[in-house]
Amino acid sequence: MYGCSIKETIWHTNVSAASCDLIEDLGYRTLPKILSQAAPAFCMSSCSFVVEKSKESTARVVVWREIGVQRSYTMESTLCGCDQGKYKGLQIGTHELEEMGAKFCTGLLRLKKLTSPLEYNLPSTLLDIENELIESSCKVTSPTTYVLEEDEPHFLEEVDYSAESNDEPDIDLANNAGDYEPCLHEDGLSDSEITRTHLP
Repeated sequence: MYGCSIKETIWHTNVSAASCDLIEDLGYRTLPKILSQAAPAFCMSSCSFVVEKSKESTARVVVWREIGVQRSYTMESTLCGCDQGKYKGLQIGTHELEEMGAKFCTGLLRLKKLTSPLEYNLPSTLLDIENELIESSCKVTSPTTYVLEEDEPHFLEEVDYSAESNDEPDIDLANNAGDYEPCLHEDGLSDSEITRTHLP
């Protein structure tokens, strides 16, 4: 996943068998469809399923063509903000990206359940628990700011950042000036010569 300033929201770019000689498998659209239903910041209409000539050397296309990974995706996120859904008009922040990551993992679980239901018995309650954890993992402090509990460090003592917090007296730098004078006189220079050598 990486940031992009061209579009708004979050979307996938994918490879399509239509852009080569392989038989088309529409299953590559399944994960983006799942994400568009589950993740409020994800936008299916912004997804691209065509390999442009300028993108042929990207990892997504190379992994698909040369290694044979059938469903190779790139997920992109806006640097601007969302233009749809519950985040419309808001900047994408850490919370929204973490939420997208969690919804992506849930989407992979749902994809696995759809593609091989007999092989993989996923209790539906697991998906419900996952969604509850995603929704309850943050506290809303304002409409555009989210504070995750794990973002705040836990200290044993209160930290005071005010300028008046230091009750100790300041060390007088004049008391330390004598430590440097012998160094200057060791070079054999008088005070007037030192002044002249340092003036422009």
